[in-house]
Amino acid sequence: MSENILVLSFELMMLGMGFVFIFLIVLVFATGAMSNLVTKYLPEPEPKPVVARKPSAAAAKAQIDSTTMAVIAAALKQHRSRHKK
Repeated sequence: MSENILVLSFELMMLGMGFVFIFLIVLVFATGAMSNLVTKYLPEPEPKPVVARKPSAAAAKAQIDSTTMAVIAAALKQHRSRHKK
């Protein structure tokens, strides 16, 4: 009796694993097909070229006031004095 139950449980396990395996295979192919359809019918738009302008050195210097420059210079001096080689 227990051998019969053991054989039935093994058959049920293999049947369940087979269905899961087949489902996953179908899922992989369906996902690939949907991906191909989306890329074929809904392509990504071409990005517009962006022209980035570099601010001139004079414009960048004019934006920093003298107090900020003094603070930056003091911080650099302190950093360099702590990290001498």
